[in-house]
Amino acid sequence: MARGAVSNRVRRVRTGHGSFVVNEMVSHADREWFVPSVEAAFAIEHRARSAGVVMPEPLPVPRTGRCLARVEGRLVRVHRWMEGRSPLSDEVDGVLAGSAGELLAGIHRASDHQVTVTGSWSHLRRATGTDWPTGSPSAPRCWRRGYVLMRAHGKS
Repeated sequence: MARGAVSNRVRRVRTGHGSFVVNEMVSHADREWFVPSVEAAFAIEHRARSAGVVMPEPLPVPRTGRCLARVEGRLVRVHRWMEGRSPLSDEVDGVLAGSAGELLAGIHRASDHQVTVTGSWSHLRRATGTDWPTGSPSAPRCWRRGYVLMRAHGKS
């Protein structure tokens, strides 16, 4: 079982067809909103991957095309395995943070949901202890882009 699995049981499975991640849905799997929410996320994953977001390939259930299958009474979903690791805290720098922001932005662009931003960037400056003017070149690139988007929507 993979470490870090909080709401699911996560297993890597190696077969003659490659390596896969099998997620057994545990938390909230019995709630009425769960299946529609996971299927909606599956659609976003497909759009994000099709748009070039680097991520594990979400695999549909062959007979249904959906992401969730019931196996021995449990809901599961599968992704193709993708090598990687979480960075150590001393490895996180502005370049990595900017890349993470770009990745997250790609996923959000693939979503058909309206993302609502509340508050302003001043709370982020207070929380991080920085005094960067978020629209300035000295601010991290992901902050500058977020600032530009927020200004365009009247949120700065």
